[in-house]
Amino acid sequence: MKKTSTLVFTILFLFPALLSAQCFVGPTCLQDTVPVGVTSNNDSSFWNDLRFWYPGNESRDLPEGPADIRLRLIDTCAAANLAFVLRLNVKGDSTLAVHIDSDSTYSNGFVRFAPAFGGEEVRFDNRPVPDNQRYRFKLQQAYTQDTLEARLRFNTAQNPNQYVLPQLPLGTHKLYWFSKDSAGVRDTLCVQTIVVKDTKAPVVACKIGGLSVNLTWNISGTFATMYLQDFLQYTEDNVTNSDLLQLSLVRSVESLGSFPLDNSGLPINFITFDCDDKGLLLLQVWSKDQAGNTDFCETYLWVDDSDEACALPQGGDICIETISGIGVPYKRVNITTTLLPNPPLVTPFPDFLETAEDGCVNLSFNALTTVQEVTLTPVDSSYYLNGVSTADLLLISRYILGIDTINNPYSLIAADANKSGTITTADIIDLRRLILGVYSRLPLNSSWRFVMKNHVFPNPGNPFIQAFPESYYSNKPIQDLYFAPVGTPEMIAIKIGDMNGNANPYLLQHDIPEDRNLYDTLTLMMPRAQSGELVPVYFEKARLEGFQWSLQNVEPEQIVPGPGLAGENFAWSAEQRTLRCSWISADASAQDFDTSRPICWLKLKQAPVQLENGFDSEAYEAGAAQRVIGFKKSELMYNKNEKIYILPNPTRQNAWIQGDVAQAGNWVFQVTDASGKVIWNEETQLEKGAFQREIPGSVLSGTGVYFWTAHTSHQSFNGKLVKF
Repeated sequence: MKKTSTLVFTILFLFPALLSAQCFVGPTCLQDTVPVGVTSNNDSSFWNDLRFWYPGNESRDLPEGPADIRLRLIDTCAAANLAFVLRLNVKGDSTLAVHIDSDSTYSNGFVRFAPAFGGEEVRFDNRPVPDNQRYRFKLQQAYTQDTLEARLRFNTAQNPNQYVLPQLPLGTHKLYWFSKDSAGVRDTLCVQTIVVKDTKAPVVACKIGGLSVNLTWNISGTFATMYLQDFLQYTEDNVTNSDLLQLSLVRSVESLGSFPLDNSGLPINFITFDCDDKGLLLLQVWSKDQAGNTDFCETYLWVDDSDEACALPQGGDICIETISGIGVPYKRVNITTTLLPNPPLVTPFPDFLETAEDGCVNLSFNALTTVQEVTLTPVDSSYYLNGVSTADLLLISRYILGIDTINNPYSLIAADANKSGTITTADIIDLRRLILGVYSRLPLNSSWRFVMKNHVFPNPGNPFIQAFPESYYSNKPIQDLYFAPVGTPEMIAIKIGDMNGNANPYLLQHDIPEDRNLYDTLTLMMPRAQSGELVPVYFEKARLEGFQWSLQNVEPEQIVPGPGLAGENFAWSAEQRTLRCSWISADASAQDFDTSRPICWLKLKQAPVQLENGFDSEAYEAGAAQRVIGFKKSELMYNKNEKIYILPNPTRQNAWIQGDVAQAGNWVFQVTDASGKVIWNEETQLEKGAFQREIPGSVLSGTGVYFWTAHTSHQSFNGKLVKF
C-alpha cells in the first residue's frame, strides 16, 4: 500500500505539466465579450492621474465601476496553476496602454504602462489610506467540487485573503487567461474583451406648479415662447459632467418615447405656443448623457389668452433661405415704411422683425393698413466664422489664379469679403485675419448678405456689374382694412466667406461646438520643451495645399515662421491665450511637410495642453480634401547630448544658437560663407549652463549654405547653416 502511494506521488512530482493537461476539462470564458454596466458615481480616488485621459469629460479622472470577471473550468485533480494579463485603455483612444500581469509585482495601488507607453508605474488607487491598504489586482481561485472558478479581483497587502470586485475604468479592455506548467510556461486558455460602459440614465427634475404663459399679439402673429430652462430644476449624471449633458424639450403628446430632436436632428431648447395650445399642456424635459442613456421628467404649463389676442387677424410671410433651400432663422429684418395720410388708428408698425425657425417672418396686414410703402431689409452681423475656414481661402485662391472657375453668382458674392465688387488677394487677407482672430468681424462687410430670389443677374460670372436688390419693396395700395396681400417675397441668404457651402444657418455664437476629436488622421507634432527652448512645430508627414490650427493655453515668447510661411500666417491672442495658424499654398499646389520642413519654431513660456476647443483644426490635401488635425508632443528633433545647435535651420531670416557649456569661460563663434570669408564673429564670456545667442539675419546676405564654428573654453564645434 505504501509503495503504491509513493508511485503516485512520484508521477505527480515528475509530470506536473502532463497531469495539469489531463486534469483541465473544458476551460471556458463564460463570455468572449463581457459587458460591464456602470451605475455608480465616479470616484476621484480611483484612476485619476495626469497620464490618463477621458475625452468625454476632457478630464484626467477616468470614470470607473465594479466588474465581476470570471473563468470557469473542470479541474479533476485540484492542481490548477493559472495566471492572467489585463490590458486597459486609459488614454481615451483605441490603445491598450496599461499592462497588468498577475505574476508581476507592483507597488500597492499602482499598475504599469506597457513598454511602448514608457513602462513606468502609475497610481490608480489614490485613497487616503496606508500603503498596505491600497488595492492591487490579484487572481482568486475557488473550487466547488471539481469545478474551478478563477476571478479577477482586488485585495490588499493587509488582508490578502479578502477579495473585492475590481474597479475598472470605462473603455474596451482585453483580459488573457493562462494555465502554467511547473516551469512557468504559459498556455492560453481564452481571451475576453471587457467593455465597461455607463448604463445609468441621468437624473432630471422639472419645476412643478405655477407655470403659465400668456399669448400676446404682435406684428409677427399671436404666440408665446418658453425655454427649456423655464421648466428645468436640475439634471445630473454619474459619469457625464452636468454641462455636457444634452437637454431637449417636447410636448408630451408629440413625444416618441425617445430623446426628442427637431427636423435638423438637433435638441429642442424652446417651444413656441400659439392659439391651438390654449389650456393645460403636459411637457417633457429630457436629459441624455454621453453614453446615450436618457430619462425625462414631466411638468404642466397653463397657456392663457387673457387679452383675447387669438381673436386678432393674422398676416402673411416673408421667407429667407440659403442657395440649397434651407430656411435661415433668427435674422433681423429692418422695416422702413411711409404712412398713409390720416391712417386709421391701429397697432403701430415695428422697426424690425426676426425670422422664425423656418426662416420666415409673419406680417400682420392689420398693421399694414397704415402703410403706403414698405421696405424690408434683412441684416446680420453675427458669428462671422460660421462656415469660414482656410479651405475657403484655397477655393478663392484657385479662382484668382485661374485654376478653377466660379460661375455661381452667389458664391462670387460670398468671396467678396471686403465688399469691393472684385475678388482679389485682399479678400483672402481679410478672411485669414478673421480665422486667426485678428478680426472679430469683417471691417467692410456684414456676416451675411441677402439677394431677392427672383433677381436675374445680367452676367452670372460677374454679379457686381450692376447693383442687385438686397431689400424687398412694395407700394401696393391697401384695399382692405385687414388683409392686403403683398405676396411672399423670397430672398437668398449668402454667408460671406463660405465657398464650400458648409455654413450652418441655425448656428448661433453660443452654439459653437466645444471640442473635437483629437485622435484623427493627421498629427501636429511639438517636442517636449523646457521653458526658453526654441523648438519646431511640424506635421509627421503630409502633402498639403493648406491648413489651419490653434493651440490653447499658450504664451509664446518667440514665433519663427517655417519655410513658405510668414508672420501674417500666425496670430496670438493674449486674452484667449490661443495661438492660431492659417496657411495656403501661394500657387495652390500641394507641398510636403514633415520633420525636415517645420511649420514654425516656437519658444513658449507655457507649453500647450491641447488644440483650441471650438476651432476647427484641419488640413487640406490636393483638391481641398479635408483631414482633421490632432496634437501630440514628441521627443526633441535635435540630439540633447550635443552642446551646440542652431535653430531654425534652414532659416529665412534670423537664427539662434542654443547650447549648454560645462564651465564658464571664453566663447568664440564665427559664420563664414562658401568661400571661407568670415561674415560674422562674436567673442564674449559665457556663464556655466544653458545659453542662447542670436545670429542677425542681416549677415546672411543671400540664400545658400553657410558654415559656423564655435569654441568654448575646452571644446570646439562646427556645422552648416542654410538660408532659403
